[in-house]
Amino acid sequence: MMTLLRARSRGKRRRVGLGTDAGAERAAPAAGTQSDDRTRRYAHLAAIISTSADAIISADAAGRIRSWNAAAESLFGYAADEIIGQPTSILIPAHLAHIHKGAVDLLRAGRSRRRETVRQRKDGACVDVAMTATPIFDAVGSYLGYSLILRDIGERKAAERALAEAEAFSRSVLEASRDAILVLAPDGRLEFLNEACCQLLAIASPTGRVGRLWQEVLPAAAHADFDRALEEARQKSIARYTASYGVKRRAARWYDVLISPVTGSDGSLIRYVVLARDTTEAKAQQEHIALIMRELCHRAKNLLAVISAMARNTAAQSASVADFERAFSARIRSLSFSHDLLVQRDWTGAGIHQLVKVQLAPFASAAGGRLEFAGPCVILKPEAGQMLGLALHELATNASKYGAFSTTAGCICVTWTIAADADGRQALHLHWQERGGPTVQPATRTGFGRMVIEEMVAETLGGTAELVMAPEGIEWRASIPEIYWTPSTMPQPAAA
Repeated sequence: MMTLLRARSRGKRRRVGLGTDAGAERAAPAAGTQSDDRTRRYAHLAAIISTSADAIISADAAGRIRSWNAAAESLFGYAADEIIGQPTSILIPAHLAHIHKGAVDLLRAGRSRRRETVRQRKDGACVDVAMTATPIFDAVGSYLGYSLILRDIGERKAAERALAEAEAFSRSVLEASRDAILVLAPDGRLEFLNEACCQLLAIASPTGRVGRLWQEVLPAAAHADFDRALEEARQKSIARYTASYGVKRRAARWYDVLISPVTGSDGSLIRYVVLARDTTEAKAQQEHIALIMRELCHRAKNLLAVISAMARNTAAQSASVADFERAFSARIRSLSFSHDLLVQRDWTGAGIHQLVKVQLAPFASAAGGRLEFAGPCVILKPEAGQMLGLALHELATNASKYGAFSTTAGCICVTWTIAADADGRQALHLHWQERGGPTVQPATRTGFGRMVIEEMVAETLGGTAELVMAPEGIEWRASIPEIYWTPSTMPQPAAA
């Protein structure tokens, strides 16, 4: 194994190999002394090479392996006696074979090479190595071959790959998050922002944003809150706040912002992780729930008042406890039908088609299809749904006892239209008409049902209600002001 020594002679550089006559400029020592010194140097060099933890290989000018130490045998699996004389290309994986010749040409030109690469073991497995390749020349500059020093870096490369995979996985998780996430360096410069953050800030891509100060990226309206939270995170390890901002003419939205510092093993600050979650819908839902609860409390009080009046009037007009129980239970069920529809729509209203259907269903089933109803799709406000439900129940109860549903030939038609009222304002006009039942006899007394139909609907909803006791059948007309209903965009159901 030879190494390269350089000496200067007469102002010029020349290469000098170990074991060459380098005494042109100085007196040569005695022959015995020179031979002993050379032997000691070779022995010392051989000991270093044989005990080195790195694989040390030398090759001749043709690229054949000339020396092979114990570390090379351990690294590649070849014994010295089976590898000496083989071309170094035996250690080159197939996918790197095309660059081997170019690398040797560089060595011939006197250029050393240091790089991390891959080499192939005897069993075909590849191993990551850090390689130093050095050309060898003799005293007159003739190319003799080259030496290779290779260190196994497999564990480090495996750790680097595992780290890269972990970082790629973490990045994919961050990118997939629906929350806006950005990472800041300790000096406040952006290191990372995900797609959700780009959408929040109304920017097309993070390209050109990374490396800039956060003040250049976040909207000006957010600076004061963010700066305070950043300082709080620096002092208390975590900061959280809620704020509302609009970006580039967008409507303002609510965000829950969390800033968490990341520290190293020595406790020093490495970066800040900022997470912003859009809570606009959640906040609106909470406000809606609060509104519903307040409305429910108000409705409950009104409902209790209605039930109390219903109980008193039903009791006053009942001949026995059994009559009271039967009439009062039916009215309570009517209220519950209306409330079920309101609950299904989060207490925002009830569709008039559904209201008519559920209130008349217990009576229409016995009537065998002698009920018709039709009209435009309308959503009734809770007050109108509750009161109209009671009125329909009382009308149907009366029809089953004394009117159209008390015979096999009678029928009922319920229709509604949207038209201007007497004051020129839009109103919902309902028409209840019975035909084919017994001849209507004038009422001898006014009960709770008639009070609901004629008085409570008009007073509660600010509209009109009129009951006509025509001999051929009862008719009821009512109008409900527009403030108690809204047209629906749903397709109009087929007429019943």
